[in-house]
Parts: sequence; structure tokens; C-alpha cells
Amino acid sequence: MASAKEIPPGGEGSIDVTFKVGSRKGKRSKTISVTTNDPAQKTVKLKVSAEVEILFDAKPKRVNFGRFKKDEGGLTKFVSFTGRDKDSTHIISAESKKGFVTVEMNPDGYENDTYKKIKVSLPPGIKVGRFRDTITVKTDHEKANKIRIFVYGEVMGSIKVSPSYLSLGLIENGKSVEKSIKLTATSGAGFKILDVRSTLSELATTVETITEGKEYKVNISLKDAVQKDILKGKIIVTTDDNEQKNIEVKVFGRVRKKS
Repeated sequence: MASAKEIPPGGEGSIDVTFKVGSRKGKRSKTISVTTNDPAQKTVKLKVSAEVEILFDAKPKRVNFGRFKKDEGGLTKFVSFTGRDKDSTHIISAESKKGFVTVEMNPDGYENDTYKKIKVSLPPGIKVGRFRDTITVKTDHEKANKIRIFVYGEVMGSIKVSPSYLSLGLIENGKSVEKSIKLTATSGAGFKILDVRSTLSELATTVETITEGKEYKVNISLKDAVQKDILKGKIIVTTDDNEQKNIEVKVFGRVRKKS
């Protein structure tokens, strides 16, 4: 924020800057562009730099379990704490927001590491599909008294879906768009596709059987010219699999504007 919009000849002004450094330590810099009515120097660039020191923070801030099969057990991750005040800061509580993961605390640490104080585990019977959760950690630190840790992953069922997110790319009206989604059995049980539908009226879907009960392809194409700027919806595949009855694949596309 500038101290004044106008500065008289020979006068001085100041600009208040708030430097949001984020959670990364080390030297950080930002550039501020100041626009003036001075014909000789219409734009003035100011560089602001700082040496960022972490007082107290979680490591990692994002816990990724990746993709794993449902019958894989014992999946566990640990969260450590770092920063200048890590020895003097005490954790009061750590809780999962959605309950997808089990959170445990140990003031003495885990695996002979005194800073590895939080254990994140996946409970048995977690549902097939993607999951996201947030762990809120409360501490007695004056400034870092609440830290959020993001947890995510994907539980794979007996049907593999590729891609799990379908991009239509840049759509040009008058040109055909053809995409496909492949569904493959990862176990010997097999499955059948009962129905396929799109939440977007502009898209047509057909099912192609590659190997009965084992592998199918859902073909997607545009039916007519698109009157929207953006296509955003889902392809929903209904199967006879008890755990993956309705498989949803998000679809996104942007329509090229007429010049």
C-alpha cells in the first residue's frame, strides 16, 4: 500500500509491503511493479528479499499414500517436525477431519526418532477410490499453534480405470473429438458393464468389448457443436462389481473461441 497516490517534486513516499513467505526456508525474493505517470520511467520494479527461518512446522506437509490395492495392509506414514523451536514446542492434539485415516501421537517419537511424533495409518476396510483427508495439529507454539497436514491416496479395486481423469483438450467446433476410457479386470473375478452415461449432453458414449468380462473400452465423442466455453462433467460407468458399482471419470475440455 502506497503512503500517497501523488508525490510532489522533491518529495518522498513509502510503500508498505507484506511478504508472504510460505513454508519454505532459505532466501526468498519477490518483485513489485510500481506504475507511474513519469514518461521517463513509467514502471519501477522493486525487489524485496528475505532470509526465511522456519520456527516450527510439519514435515512432510502432504502425506501421499499413492495407489494401492485394497487388500494391502499395514500402510503407515510418519510425520516429523522441524524448525528452530522443534525442541521446545509440544504437540497438544492431532485429529483427522474426515476420519479416512487413523492418527496417533507419541511425545517420545517413533522408530527411534524423537521428532517423528505422528503416525498416520489406513484403517481396514477403507473404500475403493480416491480419498483426501486433513490432519489438524495443535501445539503450544505462540505462532505455529495450528498446523494442517494434507493426506491423500487412491484405493484400487478389482477394476483398473485408465485414465482416471479425461481431458478433451482444446475443442474446435467442426472438428471431431474422440477419446476413450479403458476398464480392465485386475483379478480373476471379472466384471460386466451394465450402463454408461455422461452428465454432459454434448457427449456420446459407446461401449466396446475387448475381452468379455476382462477388458472394455468406453468411447467418447462429440455429438454436436458446443455452445459453451468450457465442458466440465463426468462419465459414469455402472458395473456389476460390488465395490465399484458406479465408476466416475471427470471430463474437462475448453472450447476455442472464434476469432
